[in-house]
Amino acid sequence: MARDHSNTKNGSSKKERRRKGGKAWPWVLFSVFLVLLLIGAGVLGLNTDSSYRAALQTLRAENRRQSEILRSLNAENGERDAQIQRLSGDNEAKDEQIRTLSADSADKDEQIRSLSGDNANKDEQIRSLTAQLAAAVLPEPVRPPEAAEPGSPEGAELPQPDAWGYVDEDGDGLILVPIRGKFTGYMLIVLDPSRVVLSCEPKMMGSHGYDVQHFVEKEDGVAGINGGSFADPGGHGNGSLPDTMIFSHGEAYCGGQGMGYYFTGIDDQYVLHVGVPTAEKAQELHIQEGCCFRPGPILVQDGQLAPENKLYSGLNPRTAIGQRSDGAILMLVVEGRQPSRVGCSFREEAELMLRFGAVNASNMDGGSSTMMWYEGEYINNRANVINVRYIPTSWVVLKEGRAGNG
Repeated sequence: MARDHSNTKNGSSKKERRRKGGKAWPWVLFSVFLVLLLIGAGVLGLNTDSSYRAALQTLRAENRRQSEILRSLNAENGERDAQIQRLSGDNEAKDEQIRTLSADSADKDEQIRSLSGDNANKDEQIRSLTAQLAAAVLPEPVRPPEAAEPGSPEGAELPQPDAWGYVDEDGDGLILVPIRGKFTGYMLIVLDPSRVVLSCEPKMMGSHGYDVQHFVEKEDGVAGINGGSFADPGGHGNGSLPDTMIFSHGEAYCGGQGMGYYFTGIDDQYVLHVGVPTAEKAQELHIQEGCCFRPGPILVQDGQLAPENKLYSGLNPRTAIGQRSDGAILMLVVEGRQPSRVGCSFREEAELMLRFGAVNASNMDGGSSTMMWYEGEYINNRANVINVRYIPTSWVVLKEGRAGNG
């Protein structure tokens, strides 16, 4: 009974297990499916993760590149900001300069208005004085009395006027005639032409110029006027180098500069020639002393005024040298560039030389170079009032004539 019961019990257990085992298979299959699904998802996940990593690396590389560009742009912006700051500072400085210059311009405009008013007044004065002087004439030559003055030794001869009515009262061979009229100046008449030389400093040519006083003292002379033209770049030359050939004491200098069309020279017979065209002609004429004011002009030639078209000019200080028919040398200076002394034209200068008897005469350098030294001083009012103009040549009157002529 007991065995049977055991069999019965075992049989029941087997049936029960078969029934329970039949119900477990679906779960086994589901578990297998789930495992396969997880494996596939893992595989897919790995593939997806690899693509993601590649994309992420690309994005990181692009981000680094953009970061580098951004740093570069920031650096450029920093430089531009610094430039802007510098330019702003420059602009502020320039604005300040502009304000300063504007203030200076305003002051100068006021000065210009003031000076313009002064010039207008001076122009009116000049017109008034010119009108007054236009009616004036040269003074009559001083004529000696008909008889000896009381107290003169009996039979003493009084100085006699020359052919033009001028008198050498002190017997020194020089007659100084002040010119007062339409213009102001001096005419020095040197009765002995052998007393006139052209003075220069050959060793200093090109390095240093001198004034008329220096040349008069160098020659131990008594009077002098300025000579010819010289190199004067921009109006700032030192007056040391003639711009044409010159002759002094029979020697020629600056031959490479050419003669100049208006060359004026004195030959070995003390005859003054004008318009000597070449060095060969100067040698043919035996020129001993001579120079040229390159712009000219010749004023009088063979007793005739130069052509009108050669004498046209404005009013300026003038210097001229000429010779009368009796051989006397004429030295002229005319003052100018001053409110009451405006100067004269070439034509007026030529007419004045002709009135004093010039047969030949030429214009020399003028303007601020116009100077006459006489009896130890400059007697003309010079245009250059601050200091004396330096020049390379000067016509000088010696104390005595040369070669037995004085």
